[in-house]
Amino acid sequence: MECALEYYEEITWREICSEALRIVSESNEITSTTTNTSLMSWFREFRSTNTFPNPSSARLGRSKIPLLLRNNPDLHDAFSNYVRQNLDSLSTNGIHQFLFDKALPEIIKKSMKIKKTVKRTCV
Repeated sequence: MECALEYYEEITWREICSEALRIVSESNEITSTTTNTSLMSWFREFRSTNTFPNPSSARLGRSKIPLLLRNNPDLHDAFSNYVRQNLDSLSTNGIHQFLFDKALPEIIKKSMKIKKTVKRTCV
C-alpha cells in the first residue's frame, strides 16, 4: 500500500502491484504469489468481501467443507451443532472425542445398513 500511496499518480495499478511484490521478495518475506495479476485479484476480492481469499482454495477451486462432511450431511449438521454449542470450551480433544465416540459410529451403522440392504437385493 505504501507504493500505491507514494506513486498512485505516476504509475498504473499493475505497476504498483509488481513493485509491491518486488519489495516483499527482496525483504525475504514469505510470499505465495509471484505475479501482479494475483495480487490485483486478491485486492479486488478484499474490497468486495473485506477478507483475503485462501490462495490454495481459490486457485484449486477446493470446497471449504471437508469431503467427509460433504458426503454425510447428517454428520455435517451434527458437527456444526456440536461446535456451536461448545464454542466456549472447544478444543481439538473435544472434537476428536465427538468424532470418534458419536459421529463415526453413526456413519459405520449407516454403512452397515446399506451393505445389508444391497446384499438382500443382490441375493
